[in-house]
Parts: sequence; structure tokens; C-alpha cells
Amino acid sequence: MGFRQADASGRGGYGRIWALQKEEKYTIARYSTNKKNGDEYETDFSGYVRFINDAHRKLANVDAPKIEKGVTLKDSTLKFEKQTGTSFRGIPVQLTSVDVTTSYNKEKETTYTNFIVWDFELQDSGSYGSAKKTTKKATKSSAAKAKTKAEDFDNVADDDLPF
Repeated sequence: MGFRQADASGRGGYGRIWALQKEEKYTIARYSTNKKNGDEYETDFSGYVRFINDAHRKLANVDAPKIEKGVTLKDSTLKFEKQTGTSFRGIPVQLTSVDVTTSYNKEKETTYTNFIVWDFELQDSGSYGSAKKTTKKATKSSAAKAKTKAEDFDNVADDDLPF
């Protein structure tokens, strides 16, 4: 799938936000997408993405692990789970308006790629750790609910996704 937005019919553009760094006018997110390869899923994009304008405002009240210098994503996720008492599986989103640009720094002889998100839609907001850890019985009902939204993830239940 790669880094892309939904098409005109609303298909595609799905991924997960794993950590956030909120600033005054924008939010930096650790974001990834996966694609199916046979029976397995593999990450085909993982990186930092800047959310601006409407996308930035939508993330204002979203709780997620923080991007911290020198702290691994795994460690920040474990810290977040301990603080909130939740099992964090990433924030599922569908990108609806994106921009990708490149710039070249002559002094450093380096090309930079900038990933910008103007707007997105949260997907199944209850599945990314807003509830306390549950028992197996409750997990089964969550899986059933996720399957009702399977069309959001190309007919794959949210619990079956590896990201």
C-alpha cells in the first residue's frame, strides 16, 4: 500500500499512528502502513509524518505514546501502557489528504522527503487502547465488533492485523 491517501471511492490509505509529538501548530507522528504478502503482512512504509491544519486539530485530544529523543518506540509504548492500563495497538487511521515533497540541502548533499497529512479519519477509535485491559471473553466480543468493520481493512479483522 505505501504512504498514500484514500481514493475517490474511499478505498485505501489505511495505516497506524504509533507515537505522537504535539507542537503548537503541527503534530509529528510515527506512522506505518502494511501490505499483504501471501498469508503474512509486511511493513511497506514506516516513518515520521507531519500532521497539519485539520489533521493536527483532530489529534489534539488523542492519547498515544510520546516521541522522545533517545527512547525506543517499544519503551515509550510500554511506558504508555503502564500509565494508562491499556494495551496499545496503534491508532488506526485512513488518510484522506496528503502531500509528499522533497528538498535538497546543497551543503549536506542530502535529499529530504517530507510527508504531510492535511486530513484523515480515525478508524474504530475504541481499538487503540482507550479501554482498560480486558478478559478473553471481552476480547472475543471486541474481535466480533472489529469484523463488522472489516471492509475498512480490506476484509481483514482489526485483531488479525500485525500493526
